[in-house]
Amino acid sequence: MIRDLNVKVLIPARSGSKGIHKKNIRPLLGKPLVDYTILEALKLVANENIFLSSDAKDILQRGNELGINILQRPEEISNDDSTANDLIAHFIEEKELNDESIIIYLQPTSPLRNASHISAAFEIFRKQEEGTVISVAPSKQLPHKSLKLNSINQLEPVINTHKDITNRQDMPSTFYPNGAIYIFKSKFFLEQRTIPEPKIPYLMNDFESIDIDDILDFKIVEILMRKENEL
Repeated sequence: MIRDLNVKVLIPARSGSKGIHKKNIRPLLGKPLVDYTILEALKLVANENIFLSSDAKDILQRGNELGINILQRPEEISNDDSTANDLIAHFIEEKELNDESIIIYLQPTSPLRNASHISAAFEIFRKQEEGTVISVAPSKQLPHKSLKLNSINQLEPVINTHKDITNRQDMPSTFYPNGAIYIFKSKFFLEQRTIPEPKIPYLMNDFESIDIDDILDFKIVEILMRKENEL
């Protein structure tokens, strides 16, 4: 358990989704997708410190049924153009969080992220004075080998480098944010008006890092979870 009373878990789960209709409430092996994140958070944080933010009655009802706090998301920050920063700012203001409040931001589209991952990321965060611990995974697509189209429809490197690097092992390691875990203090969010810099990594593997964006992702996660349950 995380016993720091300043810790607040925020789970964003709006109703709309371009890739999958009502994605956050869609059943995954018999449970709504959002349940997986709520249940893992409950293993670490008291239910009164977990908040489910949504504009959908059926999603908020799941929060009620699982015994956590619900936060009605205003319409103006519930459309496709709304950002995580909009939601976090609303949460801090609505709950009047103090400067020492620590927000663990968990997106429900990462159902393979579990309590052990959150706990390990929080241990990294405890050693930091500022910034954000963010979960990442190793990038397979290396930016030094990526190409783009120029103005005359020819391919050219995305990153121009004076050093000719041809071997993969000679290239610097790169990572991408997998969207599973963000941990930061409300104080630094309000100062920067965004998820705070600097970013400190918590590394997860490819399996754990799957973020459900479309129906193919959903089917892949179903297959992986079934196989894991069979072991």
